[in-house]
Amino acid sequence: MRNNQFSSKISLVIYSSIMSLLLLLSACARQSPSSAVVRSIGVNNYKPRVVKTTKFTLGPNQGLLGIRHYYFDCQSTLMPSQYQNAAKAQASYLKNTPSARLQLQGYAAAGGGEGYNIAIADQRARSVANYLQLQGVNPEQISIVSYGSLKAKPFNGQVIAKNCRVDLVYREI
Repeated sequence: MRNNQFSSKISLVIYSSIMSLLLLLSACARQSPSSAVVRSIGVNNYKPRVVKTTKFTLGPNQGLLGIRHYYFDCQSTLMPSQYQNAAKAQASYLKNTPSARLQLQGYAAAGGGEGYNIAIADQRARSVANYLQLQGVNPEQISIVSYGSLKAKPFNGQVIAKNCRVDLVYREI
């Protein structure tokens, strides 16, 4: 009788372990990027946040501060290294001007699904925000808006690359 109970307990433990493993593996099943993104960020109800901004001019000698569009490779969310010096200038300006606020507006080409485009545009803007914060910018000075492909320019080879960008828009409080 004891062996039978012991055997039943072992069988139950093995069965539970196998079921747990199967459940874990099924949770890791590959999903298409757009369906995974739609569920994770709830894009079906997404509406871009409208923010009233005051035009904020930095003066005629903007130099690197005048670079307000960071263009990305269309499948990338890493801030291109060619914008590091401009981003450092933006960071220096923000650190020295506590009343300035920077809105990072992420955009994507119209090629992917709506959820994917919003997610990749958001990740691009966050990439720039993270770089600025690593340079010492107060996170309270930065806001992020992801437009995805909602404001994408018409589809052609040259315009696609211009849709994969982050725009830097200043305002003052």
